[in-house]
Amino acid sequence: MYNHFEYGKYLAGKLIDITEAFDASSQSDPQSMDEKITRINGGVFVSVDSKDGMINYSGSECMSLGSAYVFLVLFPVASGNSEAEKQVLEKAKAIAKQIVKKMMLDFESNLSGLEELDPSSFEIHGVGPLGECHHGVAIVFEVGDSFGFKLDPTMWRD
Repeated sequence: MYNHFEYGKYLAGKLIDITEAFDASSQSDPQSMDEKITRINGGVFVSVDSKDGMINYSGSECMSLGSAYVFLVLFPVASGNSEAEKQVLEKAKAIAKQIVKKMMLDFESNLSGLEELDPSSFEIHGVGPLGECHHGVAIVFEVGDSFGFKLDPTMWRD
């Protein structure tokens, strides 16, 4: 089973340009996250766990509850320096591509709970400023949880 926060800590610990990492929930207070990011001077990796999900049916014998997950890769930039913002965005995109490649390798090898990763769900979006001056990318993807059609009789009245 996929554990987003555990996997995020693993990735952050392996990435050379990341100096600090932390977890956040989609229900977290945005101001609290901004305060954490603002205090960090180097590369930041944030694992954001969404509690929302969407049921997908592919015409097979089971369905899956797909949950959206996000990794943020951010770097500080001096306020108003648009050239530095472009450079940081390119750096963050390059790291994001490496993260997607690593996730696909783990998916193909059935590692890290990524067996239910939807490879067609990856999106990379530019973000920022977050905190006072951090810019970078959000990597969005879905990991499902398959389930069959058999009803649990203990949950139904006769």
